[in-house]
Amino acid sequence: MHISCEKKDLLGKEILYIWRFQPFHLGHLDAVRQAIDAWATHIYIVIWSAQESGTQKNPRSASHRREMILSSLDISWIPSSIYSLSELDDMLWDDDAWFQNLQKTYPHFDLIMSGNPWLHDICTQMNIPRYDPFSDENRNVDISATQIREWIEEGEWEKVREYVVGENFSFIL
Repeated sequence: MHISCEKKDLLGKEILYIWRFQPFHLGHLDAVRQAIDAWATHIYIVIWSAQESGTQKNPRSASHRREMILSSLDISWIPSSIYSLSELDDMLWDDDAWFQNLQKTYPHFDLIMSGNPWLHDICTQMNIPRYDPFSDENRNVDISATQIREWIEEGEWEKVREYVVGENFSFIL
C-alpha cells in the first residue's frame, strides 16, 4: 500500500529526512523549512550513502556534507533543538537489510521525507508513510543537486552560487 502524506500530515511527527545532499542546496533547506512550518516535532536529517565519496554522483565525503548541512542550518536560523544529523550507509543490494538497519538506527519515527524513487518503493513495501518535499505540488525551489554538480563541472559558478546557502559556496570550491 502506498501511503503518501500531505504537508498537513507532518504536524506533531518525527520525520526521517533521508537524502545524499551532494551538495546541500536551497531545495534541501526548503524541505527542512516545510517540516518546521508544518510543526513537525523533530527532523532526523540522515546523510545517505555516507560511505560514498570521490565519485561523480557522490563527490563529497559524509563529513564534508555534514559541515555544509550544519553551516546551512545555522546560517538560516534553524534551531538545533528541532533536528539531529546522522549518517547511513547504502545497502542497496538488500532492501530488507537496509530497512532493518534503518529501523535499528532510528527506532522512533513517524514518516520518511524524501524524493528518492527507490526510497518511495521501500516505503510502499514496508507500509511507511512518506512525504515528498520535491513533488510538483510541494516544491518551492526548482533545483537538484545533479544540476548543481553539472554546473560545477562546467564552471558555471554564478549559477551554483544562486542555489547554495550563503557561505557554503566556499565548501564547493
